[in-house]
Amino acid sequence: MRLGTTEFISASHPSGAAFSELSDDRPRNRDIKIHNIGALIWRHKAFIACFALVGALLTGVAAFVLPPKYTATSQIVIEPTQTQVAAGILDAVVDTHIATITSDAHLRAVLASLSGLPEYQATAPSSSAGSEMSFEAHLREGLVGAAAQLQAAVSPSPANEGQSAGPTGLAPPGLEEAKLSLMVRQERRSSVVSISYKSSSPVRAALIANQITAFHLNAMSQRKQLELENSKQWLDQSLTQAQRESEAADEALSAWSSVHGASTPDSAKGEPIAETVQKLEGVRAELAKLERVRNLRLASQPAPAQEVAAEMARLEQDVRMLRTQERALAEHTASLQTVSGLMLAQRKELQTLERKAASAADNVRGLSQLKREYKDPRTTGVYLLAPASVPLRPSSLSPYLYIPAAIIAFALLGGVAASTREQLDRTFRQSSDIESALGVPCVGLIPDVPRSPNRPRRPTLEASAYPNVFAVESACAMTLAATGHRKEGKIILLTSSHPAEGTTALAEGLASCLRGLNQRVLLVSEHVPHKHIYPTPPGRAPANLDEGFATQSCSGESDLGFDRLSVMELTDGDPTLLVSAALIAGLKRVQERYDYIVMAAPAVFVSPGVPALANIADVVLFAVRWGSTTRDVAANALASLRKPASVRGDRAPNILAVLTRVDLKSYVQYRPGDAAEFLYDHRTRPEANSVS
Repeated sequence: MRLGTTEFISASHPSGAAFSELSDDRPRNRDIKIHNIGALIWRHKAFIACFALVGALLTGVAAFVLPPKYTATSQIVIEPTQTQVAAGILDAVVDTHIATITSDAHLRAVLASLSGLPEYQATAPSSSAGSEMSFEAHLREGLVGAAAQLQAAVSPSPANEGQSAGPTGLAPPGLEEAKLSLMVRQERRSSVVSISYKSSSPVRAALIANQITAFHLNAMSQRKQLELENSKQWLDQSLTQAQRESEAADEALSAWSSVHGASTPDSAKGEPIAETVQKLEGVRAELAKLERVRNLRLASQPAPAQEVAAEMARLEQDVRMLRTQERALAEHTASLQTVSGLMLAQRKELQTLERKAASAADNVRGLSQLKREYKDPRTTGVYLLAPASVPLRPSSLSPYLYIPAAIIAFALLGGVAASTREQLDRTFRQSSDIESALGVPCVGLIPDVPRSPNRPRRPTLEASAYPNVFAVESACAMTLAATGHRKEGKIILLTSSHPAEGTTALAEGLASCLRGLNQRVLLVSEHVPHKHIYPTPPGRAPANLDEGFATQSCSGESDLGFDRLSVMELTDGDPTLLVSAALIAGLKRVQERYDYIVMAAPAVFVSPGVPALANIADVVLFAVRWGSTTRDVAANALASLRKPASVRGDRAPNILAVLTRVDLKSYVQYRPGDAAEFLYDHRTRPEANSVS
């Protein structure tokens, strides 16, 4: 059944795409889409705007309180030695200098020297120049003073009061502040190092940067001087030792020369041995020749005896002579070889002495040259390239540039905070929230009626207001569809989890709407004055019923147009709504006389008899107040309504939910896509709607 733009789907037959969309039990913001983000921003635009403006204001004040910063930069050049260049360790040398400049010991020495520096004390702000300060400077000074007083009041630190330079002196910055303000970097991949210091005073920034540079250069100079003195001392000791070694080598060479005389050339020493060996070889060859001739003669044919004897005698004589010469030459050769070995050993000893003397002399000459070089030392390897000059413009950004960024950042934070608020909100804001959290269909919503001084505190529904009329008609149509086709005496129970959730106003509007459908209606409420009871005789329709769907005036002080009884009259004075014989008998007495009995019951957690009434009712309308009833409370109330049926094993009561006291202006910002968007826009409302 469809009425206007509100669709009712039975909870017992969940089918179709519409039910799948309505009963989706996933979290509302699990799959965030662009339109959901837009709706979230639109709902909380005021909160996000306030969040962004407050954040921008705080950022602007903080940026304005902080004075502008000036950066002064000095540069030094590092000259590596030839050894360092050959080893390729230029980057390591530069890193060593940077680490030395930024070390705590170096910075402590620089900061300690600032206290006694007249130029640094001159940078202190003068009290006589207070009249010449600009409005911004006066405002900044006032804000800084207030912040200092607040900090002193919150966390006093008397231990730091004695650290000032003097009664009128300017105290140097602390170590942590100096480390944060100092920046030392290598220019690209060169040997140039830049030393930058940031301060609120441009003169102070340049002074501290130059002081840090000067301290480093002085430290390098002192280190080089100390190395030079140590090297000179080592050179003196080494030169004295080398001279002693050279003198000892010369004395040993002179002593050897005096003992062995002048040395003989190698050719003269080797020539007698070679000649003797050559002569010995010639004698041996001649001897072998004569022996061969003698042997041949002896083996030849016989000759005359005298000639043979003479020849043999001559050969024997020659052989003896040659053998004598061979022995003499062999002995002479052996003696020459012995003398040659002695001369070779002497020559090796002479060469060793000569090498020692030459090495000692070279060592003396080298140390003497190095000593002459140290008398005129070279540079320290680090020199000043450019001193720091006083900056003319601040290096920090203008405070006004922080404001747009702060607006954007705090707007995003405001959106996150708004989304977090919605995630933490446990109340019901849409019909889909009721269906997903409670598992019952929501048959409609009832707009909240603005309260005025002339209106009573009890909220009622005005039939003249189109949104209220349409909402009540929609809920009535859904209720008619849920009650089935029973001819008479259908009981509609209205309850809630807490009081003041709009059940009384909803009951009056529902009864008035049913009366407009030519139905006999009885409204049963807790307390009703006697003058508002209009009983109808059995078998007859209520009097003065207009034809059609014209809703009657609904007010707590005038005739509502339908019958109304109190609980005490149905239960013979028992207002507890407990299911008893008296209540059942009372309902049976009036059930045949009316088509619908609308019971405005108290809240579930107020009256213990409400869960029992849910079992005898044809339909239960459970009122959920928009933005007030929490999910846990509503779920527990529904569980209480179902508990009697589960105990007896009966069918669970037919429960429908109604979202009551809805703020339409806030509700349509969730973009629900239902009739509420048309109810809020009065320009699009039709003149009249009818139920067929």
